[in-house]
Amino acid sequence: SSLRGTTVETISFWLTDPLHFSPSFRNNVTRRRAFEGQHSGKFAHEMDLDDMRKKASCMVLSQGAEAIIYSTAEAGRPTVTKHRFRKRYRHPELDAALTATRLKQEVRSILRARRLGVRAPVVTRVDVVRSLLVMQRIDGKTTKEAFLGGELGEERKHEVARELGRMIATLHDGDLIHGDLTTSNVMIEETTGNVILSDFGLSQLSTLVEDKAVDLYVLERSFRSAHPRSTEGLLNQRLRRIHCSVNFNTTRVVSTS
Repeated sequence: SSLRGTTVETISFWLTDPLHFSPSFRNNVTRRRAFEGQHSGKFAHEMDLDDMRKKASCMVLSQGAEAIIYSTAEAGRPTVTKHRFRKRYRHPELDAALTATRLKQEVRSILRARRLGVRAPVVTRVDVVRSLLVMQRIDGKTTKEAFLGGELGEERKHEVARELGRMIATLHDGDLIHGDLTTSNVMIEETTGNVILSDFGLSQLSTLVEDKAVDLYVLERSFRSAHPRSTEGLLNQRLRRIHCSVNFNTTRVVSTS
């Protein structure tokens, strides 16, 4: 939907149409410039950080090369806010365009994954101007923490690996490449025990078998580096059920039980 009669600092993009987001890249650059002009040269993300840090419920959960994850709350519900910060080494217009593109692609991928039946966080709000993505907060631990902490028995580890294999096969059947399949990006929900896939920041759509194979290779390397003792058993018995089918250009789960 188009934005009319509102100032830049109040612009929020609620998810009415998951496949079409406004503004366009050029409009996004224009609005960012306007926002900066109204706030004495401060960039949008700097204003947002100032606002969020004043809230008692806000705390930094993690930081990566592309974004910072905050623990936040909206409408009384626990959420996480992913902020793609500005890269100052890039030209401002290029940075705004790239950030907007990647943010939109991440949201589209999350929605596509959920439509395919893969558990992923619920997106509650998207702000393209401020480069913010607000999502449901998952109460639980990453599979890396659970595996290394010794909290899961061998059978439960195999169940998690089996479910992860099915999720990846479903994504690849839908031509969705996660792009960053590591045990740090797979959550185990505390209350239900559900396996939830997170961080679609590097995701893309592709029908190429090679791209799907690279996705699996990244996962294998992640297991070998973070969980060397469990790798062989998990890969042999569960994760290697995933096979690339050259005939159909898809990834399928091959039942061995």
